[in-house]
Amino acid sequence: DAALRAEGIRILAVNVDQQHERDAVGALAEAHGWAFPILFDPTRRALGAYFSTRSIPVTAIIDPEGTLKELHLSWDEGDSDQLLEEARSVRAERAGAPDLPQETVGAASASERSTNE
Repeated sequence: DAALRAEGIRILAVNVDQQHERDAVGALAEAHGWAFPILFDPTRRALGAYFSTRSIPVTAIIDPEGTLKELHLSWDEGDSDQLLEEARSVRAERAGAPDLPQETVGAASASERSTNE
């Protein structure tokens, strides 16, 4: 996450498990060394804002304006490389556009977090 953040790419996870499973999610993140934010959406309200699918896992690449650019409805070995390439491609499309202030990205994450806690 830190290396990608330097490139202007953010990783956020949205977990749709129930409230009582938060500790297990935290343990899993710690075991894998995941440093990116994990948002909780047991009602799937945040996911429904972008697409209507019941497929899990789902991976979305969303630009800073909130536009869904890519959607993947499964996960296979090697997908991370493809997704990173797609995220970098979206970032390259914006190369000439001004960046959103970091506070804007953080504020959106915080509001999602508070909405779902």
